[in-house]
Amino acid sequence: MKPLEGIKVIELAQVVAAPTVGRVMSDFGADVIKIEPLGGDVLRGAGIAYALPIEEDDNPLFTIMNSGKRLTAVDTKSEEGYAVLMALLEDADVFVSNIRMKSLKKMGLDYDTLKERFPKLIYAHFSGYGQTGPDANKPGYDSTAFWLRNGAMMDWKAEDEFLMNPSYAFGDMTTSNAFLSGILMAIIGRASTGEGTFVTTSLEASGIWCNMCDIISSQPQYGRKFAYDQFHQTDPFCAIYKCSDGRYIGFYDNDYIAEKEKFAKLFAMEDILDDERYETTTTLFESNAIAEAIERMNAIMEKKTSAEWEKIFEENNVSYEIAMHASEVSTDPQAAANGYLEEVEFPNGDRPKIPVPPVKYDKYDRKKTTPAGGIGADTDAVMAELGYTAEQIADLKSRAVIK
Repeated sequence: MKPLEGIKVIELAQVVAAPTVGRVMSDFGADVIKIEPLGGDVLRGAGIAYALPIEEDDNPLFTIMNSGKRLTAVDTKSEEGYAVLMALLEDADVFVSNIRMKSLKKMGLDYDTLKERFPKLIYAHFSGYGQTGPDANKPGYDSTAFWLRNGAMMDWKAEDEFLMNPSYAFGDMTTSNAFLSGILMAIIGRASTGEGTFVTTSLEASGIWCNMCDIISSQPQYGRKFAYDQFHQTDPFCAIYKCSDGRYIGFYDNDYIAEKEKFAKLFAMEDILDDERYETTTTLFESNAIAEAIERMNAIMEKKTSAEWEKIFEENNVSYEIAMHASEVSTDPQAAANGYLEEVEFPNGDRPKIPVPPVKYDKYDRKKTTPAGGIGADTDAVMAELGYTAEQIADLKSRAVIK
């Protein structure tokens, strides 16, 4: 039993955020039919930039966002292709798209048009910058609308450092969680009202939501200033330090005032307990004692290896973590124990460990991750379900209406 069994989703979306929603819904029981353009989702070729294979039967990046879906390819701009999409929507519960709304309106696929014909349909639209405003029709990507627009990349660095380069689709994956939540709430709401609704989110909205603390604290009435470097912390016992073995470790108090004595004793810094500059995080900041404290902590932390500090923190019930490389995550025993990654065998024999949706149920199952197929892998079966004959399907293929 899966919680979304009986839910039908039509996905007219490419790349990451919106398709990830379809993948998660499919994993938990929904029948998700993905409609690609005849040339395929552009994500199919993206893996090559990250040293990943991009073959039709061996495409791990495309698989992460599209495992378990039924894959079709339709020219929805053509009259006959549009008719195919309308037939698919007849009994659909959710329509998911990230095509810019300006283009959807030209295609007759905007919400106002479809709600007249399908009043129970939940219309879920994903964008870069939202539905209104001066940038509503601006193309939005993870690196632009999510990262560059919310202050994170500009402020999470020292003043003279270049901006960081976030991992591919990090903001997309984050935003897909909010988008999925909105769709699921709409499904619950429809059970009461009997009507569909328009669900929307954007990369900019998600980026602002995620960076909420910095966005609030930097406003004029609070006046927090950046740069965000090692010597501009707020709490010396809530920071990241380099150990003698070259690894980094972060540890975190829950409350500076309440735990100051504990940490002062742990690091042999008892003198700070009678120093007015160290009284609160505010006095640390105002007196600039924070820079002095960080410098002292740097010297202390570099006297031991990360393993030695790990043992000390374990013995003293300190919240900590050693910074890991991405290459270490696939062999992390904690991740393995909880099934956070799943080994997937591709037809060529490759068996990468692929991250899975980060939610579990005790009474519901989830589909296993399977390699996503090629362009139009399920077109024939889907078209047959709609009542098209083999001859009609062959004719539409010959005229490049479907693939």
